[in-house]
Amino acid sequence: MCTVTADVARRWRWALLGLLYVALACTSCSSVPPPRNLEGAAIVSGSCPRDGAGLVPPFVEGAHPPAATPPDFAIARIVRCVVNPAVVEKSDGSIVHTVRQQEAGPTAALLAALALPDVARPGGNVQCAAMETPLVYLLLVNESGDAYRAHIPANWCDSPRPEVLDQIAQTRWRTTQTYKVLRTP
Repeated sequence: MCTVTADVARRWRWALLGLLYVALACTSCSSVPPPRNLEGAAIVSGSCPRDGAGLVPPFVEGAHPPAATPPDFAIARIVRCVVNPAVVEKSDGSIVHTVRQQEAGPTAALLAALALPDVARPGGNVQCAAMETPLVYLLLVNESGDAYRAHIPANWCDSPRPEVLDQIAQTRWRTTQTYKVLRTP
């Protein structure tokens, strides 16, 4: 007779949720999603969201939407919000995520990569590869601390363009704070 402990059942539940996430990410790219609305997005705080909105699951549609910065918005620094992939599961089923806030000056190469257009979708029934899309959460901040969440140019499968990922990797980031976000089931 096989008995399943609550801990084993909880681990299986998270594993199945992960598989469901991958399955949902691997859908046909032939259906075009609604266009991104980059106009009129609200100015947000110039730091990573302490509540984890837009950073950790569950993701809320429209929370801190990406925005096109107005031409007169002078970018003084770029804030990067990085979620540690290793999570801590507590005995009550809640999950603890560690978030690092990093900052860098606006480099011409990174700003040029962020200005690239999205890659147009090819015609026909084209499938996207089953791979996890990296979360890129950048804030473009001015001297007074106001910020817009940067639109990340995407390839035709809605993954960040490699040029953007390369420039983010080449940027010299400085960690300014680390904090934890708790999600309960």
